[in-house]
Amino acid sequence: NKHHPAILRLIKYVTECAHKAGIPCGICGELGRDPKLLPFFAAIHLDEISCSSAYILKTRKELSKIDTSKVDLDKYLK
Repeated sequence: NKHHPAILRLIKYVTECAHKAGIPCGICGELGRDPKLLPFFAAIHLDEISCSSAYILKTRKELSKIDTSKVDLDKYLK
């Protein structure tokens, strides 16, 4: 289940470790375009989100609406 808190905690942890090591971190595939997870991905500061070309514009539009200061990470991680 891609929305399971354990999976999302793992993604957050990997992102934090990558950033501490100076390595960019991204996510791709269908998970990358999931509108329910876009606020989470933006809030954990993923460097790159990729998806199939059919979804790029819609995903970019959704990302532009997100105020990361208002994203409640606990909602995703618990």
